[in-house]
Amino acid sequence: MNKKKIVLVLIIIFIVAVLSLLKIYNNLTYYSDVLKINWNIELPKNLIREIYSANSDSNVHGDGIRYHVFLYKNEDKIEELFNWSIEEKKTIFYSSYSESIDNWLNKIKVSKKKLS
Repeated sequence: MNKKKIVLVLIIIFIVAVLSLLKIYNNLTYYSDVLKINWNIELPKNLIREIYSANSDSNVHGDGIRYHVFLYKNEDKIEELFNWSIEEKKTIFYSSYSESIDNWLNKIKVSKKKLS
């Protein structure tokens, strides 16, 4: 093989590797994928778009407080994904879900403007 062909093959391999890494990075940074992996909640990518996120510093295991706001095209599809409830329950550390959420959002400094 002559040098031009070798260089061309190396350039093609490099381009394919870069494009593959970009695809992997995009999939890993999309929070919908994290929801699917950790809690088996699948948000349809073609119907939603993440418009805001905030989080705490993660520990070694990636644990921490995360808050994401998604914009969606079809409310009916989102309604079908979850068993929604307004029932308040006590948690291990707080007297209600609302109290725990308020505390977590304060810890990661989510402004009141970003809550609605």
